[in-house]
Amino acid sequence: MKSQLRAAIFLGAMIAAGSAMAADMPLKAPPPVLPVWSWTGFYVGGNLGYGWASDPTTLSDSTSTTLTRCDDCDTPAPVLIPLGTTTATAAGTGNVDPNGVLGGLQAGYNWQHNTIVFGLEADIQASGQRGSVTLCDTAGCPAGTGVATQTVKLPWFGTLRGRLGFTPSPRWLVYATGGLAVAEIQDSAVGGGGAVAISSDTTRAG
Repeated sequence: MKSQLRAAIFLGAMIAAGSAMAADMPLKAPPPVLPVWSWTGFYVGGNLGYGWASDPTTLSDSTSTTLTRCDDCDTPAPVLIPLGTTTATAAGTGNVDPNGVLGGLQAGYNWQHNTIVFGLEADIQASGQRGSVTLCDTAGCPAGTGVATQTVKLPWFGTLRGRLGFTPSPRWLVYATGGLAVAEIQDSAVGGGGAVAISSDTTRAG
């Protein structure tokens, strides 16, 4: 009976000692949780590139001359009688290709739901695109057939666009985008041997 009691006390002491040693041992750190990749959030960025454009144009140059004769031409106030008006018209066609370096900033926000991504983006670009062409009234522009020289410049443009895409893998996004574009267009033409010049500076949207 006493032997059994001592054995029970010894066993209880061993269990208690083992528990105390286990309490003193350092806990092993859990494995790190890998972040889940998401396209949701704000972003900003910059871009640099090259732009091409094509602008087919037609310009008409008309010159009118009115012929008159006068009665009592020697008096201080002669009477002018119109005899008729002659008009000379030349029309030239051409294609302006304003090309050049462009660059700017963009910012936007994306929302991701499962593999579908919705987004909004705006950007503003400074542009060095410009081009000139001699407008001709005959094919090949032989000497003396140029009606005018036209120059087109695109100083800046900006866009506001929506985006819809999907993620074939977590870090790849395939999307389509479209929206509103606004640009300043400077257009000038010089004709008549430099004697006639016209120009316009407009902001257009589309």
